[in-house]
Amino acid sequence: MPLKNKETKLNESKNNTWRSVFFFNDRQSNKKISVKLSTSKQLKSNKPIKYSTVFMLDKTNLKVTDEDIELPKENIITETLKEATEKVEEQKSSKSKWFNLAFFVINILVLTIVLIYQGNTLGVESLDVLKENAKISVLIYAFLLFGVIMLLETLRTHILLYKATKQTRLILCYKASAISRYYDCITPFATGGQPFEIFYLNSRGVHGGIATAVPLTKSIFGSLSFILVSLIVLTCGADLFGADQHVIITWGIISLVISCLILLVLILFAISKKTMPKILMFFLKLGYKMHLVKNYHVTFNKCMRTILEYQKSSKFYITNWWVTLSSILIYSMIIIVKALIPFMLYWAFNDVVSGQIMLEIFSKFILVELATKYIPIPGGTGVAEISFSALFASLFNDGTLFWAMLFWRILNYFIYLFQGIIVIVYDFAYGNKKNRANKINIIKKEKEIMERTKRLKLEKQQNSKQK
Repeated sequence: MPLKNKETKLNESKNNTWRSVFFFNDRQSNKKISVKLSTSKQLKSNKPIKYSTVFMLDKTNLKVTDEDIELPKENIITETLKEATEKVEEQKSSKSKWFNLAFFVINILVLTIVLIYQGNTLGVESLDVLKENAKISVLIYAFLLFGVIMLLETLRTHILLYKATKQTRLILCYKASAISRYYDCITPFATGGQPFEIFYLNSRGVHGGIATAVPLTKSIFGSLSFILVSLIVLTCGADLFGADQHVIITWGIISLVISCLILLVLILFAISKKTMPKILMFFLKLGYKMHLVKNYHVTFNKCMRTILEYQKSSKFYITNWWVTLSSILIYSMIIIVKALIPFMLYWAFNDVVSGQIMLEIFSKFILVELATKYIPIPGGTGVAEISFSALFASLFNDGTLFWAMLFWRILNYFIYLFQGIIVIVYDFAYGNKKNRANKINIIKKEKEIMERTKRLKLEKQQNSKQK
């Protein structure tokens, strides 16, 4: 590759200052180029922070070195929001809508096939017999548990949002949580919720840095809580799964190992200034050689922007012990409440209930969650139904397993889709108009304040001249 002259390379570095989080070395003068720009230390203050590391990239040898520098926070946030907006627009396209509708229909078909198979194999109690034998009030409690789950989801979003803004916006926290859960249910590997939550919070007047930080931090605390609970269950409750469930148990352990590795990578990216970016470069170069990465520098640039924003938001929240502890406890409570749903279903169809049964149901529920966690099909279609049937068959009568799985699938998946559709329809009919009106009122008030300030300044100048 021919070397560029010094002036061209200086201009390139200057441009990258505003577009990038890495800068190129001046190989001719053998000096590193650095520019100091102001940024914000915290999401709610204007105090400057100096990032300890910026990655200097040599175009020829693709080597990384480090240098102290201050980075423009707004550029990082803008790019993160831009990527989230692109994902939102992609999901809103007609092609994605038809794709999501097809998967929704596939979910229903798979559930129907599994239920028909169970009905033919094990038998199904009729609705009349179900009404006579089932405890309807307990089934209602199972549906009320969904409300408790969403209340806890709203609370954990509120804690992070309040920490950054000192504002109480519970309705916004609920709607953001509901939409995030909806898009998790319709996207492979449940990856669609986070970009939509970032976009939704930002569109509702939440600053870009905070809108980006809240979902990222929720993901960290959620992963940590789930891993801790899963480790306890697999360690202490392994004898409750059943001796003939080797396949599901093995896949559950594999999923837990994958979760631990992902959490470890997230933690290392949050605290590592040198090692993890170099590992990132290794995999990007490997992908470039395998023609999986089209533009190495652009991809590296995007990844580093995300990492820096991730490091900033992680440090902002994790350094506060109260936020960390409360977030982990709340998500652990969410897992426990979710496990109470199959327990309520068992209680509705059985007369004898004991603490041992509760522990067994909780352990099996965690195993089902692990088995469906890394299935690339939205909602874990097929695997969820098969895992539930295999693990819970010993706890229900032949005729009630059909109804138990149907109610569980509704409360664990379809109800989130229904809730998300309600929120989306509400925003389309009323919420978006109200949001636009609020923005207009804010702009008018800001304009009035600016005009009043300007008028008072002019009056003060005139009075001083007269004196």
